[in-house]
Amino acid sequence: MPIKIPDAVQCGAWSAGWMPKNRTGISATAPERDSCAKDTPQTLVWLSAVQHVSVLSVYLTFPLVVMREAGASMRDTMAVLALSLLAMAVATVVQSHRRLGSGLLCPVTFTAAYIGPSILAYRQGGLPLVFGMTVFAGCAEMAISPFLRRLRALFPPEMSGLVVLLVGISIGSLAVRQLPGPLIDSVDQPLWVTLLVTFVTMAGLSVWGAPQLRHVAVLAGMMVGLVYASFSGVFSAAEFAAIESEPLLAIPRVGQWGITFDPTLITPFVIAAIAASTKAAGILTLAQRAAVGNSPPDRSMIARGIFADGLGTAVAGLFGTTGLSTSPSSVALVAATGITSRRVAAAIGAIFSILAFLPPLSHALAEFPRPVIAATMFFTGCLVLTNGLQMIAACALDNRKSLVVGLSIIAALAIEAHPNIAANAPAFLPPIMGSSLVLGTSVGIALTLLFRIGAKQRHVLAVPSAGISEMQSGFFAGPRVAAAKAEPAARELLESITTTGPCGPVTLTLSFDDYAVDVRAAYIGVLPPLVTHGQHAARAFIRQHGLDRVRGWSRRDRVCVDFRLSL
Repeated sequence: MPIKIPDAVQCGAWSAGWMPKNRTGISATAPERDSCAKDTPQTLVWLSAVQHVSVLSVYLTFPLVVMREAGASMRDTMAVLALSLLAMAVATVVQSHRRLGSGLLCPVTFTAAYIGPSILAYRQGGLPLVFGMTVFAGCAEMAISPFLRRLRALFPPEMSGLVVLLVGISIGSLAVRQLPGPLIDSVDQPLWVTLLVTFVTMAGLSVWGAPQLRHVAVLAGMMVGLVYASFSGVFSAAEFAAIESEPLLAIPRVGQWGITFDPTLITPFVIAAIAASTKAAGILTLAQRAAVGNSPPDRSMIARGIFADGLGTAVAGLFGTTGLSTSPSSVALVAATGITSRRVAAAIGAIFSILAFLPPLSHALAEFPRPVIAATMFFTGCLVLTNGLQMIAACALDNRKSLVVGLSIIAALAIEAHPNIAANAPAFLPPIMGSSLVLGTSVGIALTLLFRIGAKQRHVLAVPSAGISEMQSGFFAGPRVAAAKAEPAARELLESITTTGPCGPVTLTLSFDDYAVDVRAAYIGVLPPLVTHGQHAARAFIRQHGLDRVRGWSRRDRVCVDFRLSL
């Protein structure tokens, strides 16, 4: 159960240097944490790490399902699971690093976003292609990490919710494939009972259990299901004997299959990487909130965290397993316990590294009963799917957004209902249409770009040169309420322009959509002091109003000054 730090060891002082300096957001104002790490008793650090390891281990079902869906051998499955433990160890430590990662306690585990593309890759080129494309996806995520904010037009809030929903649908579809045979068959009845016992335990603890038990509801359900499977014969004595025959210690063979690359799979893995990046950005924001309270999101920290997320996925591919991402369950555990020391990440890495050298554990994971896996995926799929629905419902859906969401879901469900729909399609379509997540996300991105046509609004106002007192306040209101945040900056800009004595009125042009506001002032005269008095004035103006940029230029006596504000 989650461990709450006693009041006596709560962070009281913070020391300098936890985050890089001269940054915006958390980096500039965050309390310092090294003293918090020193104040946290070593016993609490290791107990907290054990809790995180138990929560993170649940997601080992994802690489296990990929291997089973692909029909891999038992030995290959065991090797992949051992390397999966090692990859989680490395990725979690990297994410907590101050320079390579976010510098937060934000443990890493496997994500369902890579399940569909990984199965496609295995069917086309075996394990080397799975791992090679996983490395490519990690590199793609690292490449887009500095530009994620600029990709908001492709992934507005409703698209982020749609991707989460499609991940939930994919998990549910895989869970259905793990179901036993007909219930009327006496051979399969114990399998169904095992599935029911597992799911009921998870659901019961998550609904009626104490708050401390809800964090381990999935793990507790898996353990109860495994115990029942052992007594009911689902987990046979022969399987126990095979586990006992394994050597106690063995060194995992990193990269034993090698890696290959197939250009036809670029689209599925890039979409999976973007989905993982979008998810990681939200989870890192929650991790920051758990660490330092309700401070504004630190963009540089989030960019480093997404870079570390991609680096972890690339390392996982080089080791020989599937893609990784930050864990929402672990971040919830951090918020519940109040233990935010980065030493916990090091302890998690140490525990996972030790477990990776235990072949009996890898064999036990590889032999995990299918009904228990199915119940686990049903439960997690329900939670993921409803999270996506909540994200979509929180958006103000107009006709454009409704069509994007609706058609994308229909496309994804079409793949689940007719898996061979792309059997006779051109060669470039099967990788896209082979996964409901990939096709649904591709349709969503295409429609989002299409419906941006005509979405940007433009309004012009002529402001008298005598001053700004006659500027209509309603110019930034009414149908242009989304652009109201730009009004203070626009008024200050006009005040700076009036000090130069412009000849004639100042033409103020307002252009905006759901993501950014562009304001341009054009007049006859000279550049205002806001632009001409060095970089200091412009930087102060940008910081004061939260702008992306401000610039000015003149041609003969015609002057233009503009700025951009992201919404």
